[in-house]
Amino acid sequence: MMKAVGTVPDCLTACVVLSGNFGQEGLTKGGSQCYNNTTPQGGIKKKGGDEMQADPKRVDRLLKTARGQLDGILRMVEEGRYCMDISQQLLATEALLSRVNKEILTAHLKHCVEQAETPGERAEKIDELIHMLDKLMR
Repeated sequence: MMKAVGTVPDCLTACVVLSGNFGQEGLTKGGSQCYNNTTPQGGIKKKGGDEMQADPKRVDRLLKTARGQLDGILRMVEEGRYCMDISQQLLATEALLSRVNKEILTAHLKHCVEQAETPGERAEKIDELIHMLDKLMR
């Protein structure tokens, strides 16, 4: 059973909101374990069971690319670059982050929801997904 941290399920928060050392802790040998660190909201450490099902290597690569884009945007700001160029780079970074989130949520739907062991567990996972989609559509 997943526990909620604030208003966001901690499995999704721990998988989506990551620290600067992504990929250095919390992975199993198979590479699909969610991070065993606390969430930014001070949430509970994961002990396994609710593992991220998206390809961790792909997620890692995409997030590192987004981090590189953000570093480039910060340099652009420091250099006083043209506002429309900065805005274009921000849009590209947002699109990349949306793509990562879509991959994680798609894997959640295909694996976590589909493979729920009981009707109650399935309903809980569907409610979590609906709650996350509500946040995404704001």
